[in-house]
Amino acid sequence: MSLQKPTQHFVWERLNDRYNMDREALRNALHSPPNGISSIKWNRIIKKRLLKEKKKKKDSVAADNSNLFNRTVIVLDLNSNSGVNVNYFEKVVTFIVSQHRKKVFGKEELEVVILLRSPGGSVTKYGFGASQMNRLSREEGITTTVCVDTIACSGGYTIASQANKLLAAPFAYVGSIGVIMEVINYNKALERFGANPIVLTAGDAKAPITATGKITKTDMDIKKADLAKIHTAFRDLVVEGRPSLSDTIDTVGNGNVFSGKEALSLNMVDSIMTSDEYLLERILAGDRVLKLHRLRRGNKSPNNILNPMDFLSSFKEEIAKLVPRLFQAATFAQFFRHIMTKQHHNTNNILY
Repeated sequence: MSLQKPTQHFVWERLNDRYNMDREALRNALHSPPNGISSIKWNRIIKKRLLKEKKKKKDSVAADNSNLFNRTVIVLDLNSNSGVNVNYFEKVVTFIVSQHRKKVFGKEELEVVILLRSPGGSVTKYGFGASQMNRLSREEGITTTVCVDTIACSGGYTIASQANKLLAAPFAYVGSIGVIMEVINYNKALERFGANPIVLTAGDAKAPITATGKITKTDMDIKKADLAKIHTAFRDLVVEGRPSLSDTIDTVGNGNVFSGKEALSLNMVDSIMTSDEYLLERILAGDRVLKLHRLRRGNKSPNNILNPMDFLSSFKEEIAKLVPRLFQAATFAQFFRHIMTKQHHNTNNILY
């Protein structure tokens, strides 16, 4: 029995070198001869300048340590149109923590900067993502910084709140510490066609709200109580990550959304700054800034992969047009087949 060969999962980009080619192009443009001066004469002038610069650098080399990296900063981009990929995040966290414990990054403190953009999503998914962020933030010798340039709301803020430091752009949206559940119930529509949907459960609180069954006040109360428990757990998790919110959680934890500047005044973020500003700060401070990318195999470029979420807005419009036609023109059999393709259990449609 042969073992599967290990595969490479990640590639690295040193952001300190990102603009080397552009810097060279700028240098060539700056050193091109002005009108009226020959290339030979201009090259002699440039050569003299370069010799002077070289001598100056040589004289100050003992006092100049700018060519040495102080520490390592890892940049992880979790921005995505389809939400945070928490399974990928888990693998990255495991890899970084394991390498850190082996002192691969040296004895200095390691900083992990997470670029985050998310309006939220399912409780289970983003709760797991928050656990991974918490795991990384609590690792001795590692400090985490989340940068929010546009939005980190609801589940997105759940993850962001577990970082050691949280930065936001002035007009980024953060917050929305609340819970929502949305489901379409077709019971009355089915009754109009003479159908009698039957939903059997064992247990008073088992699936109180379904797509086809009747919904009573008791059912609604059960589900509202569930949402309230999740909301309480959400608020507690945020306070655990950001203890400074313990006295104001009733103000900020009611589902409201705040701009970056508002959030700063409420201690929901630590500073107003864009991600590019912060990364440039780290580079100029002499840190080695490495951006981690997922290794993509084959010739598929990330820019050429179609994302189903890109079609979501147009899909919603088509559905909005389709529903009235179904009620007006469909026979019972057609309509019933349409209904039965919908969700039967709504256990994963509770969202942060």
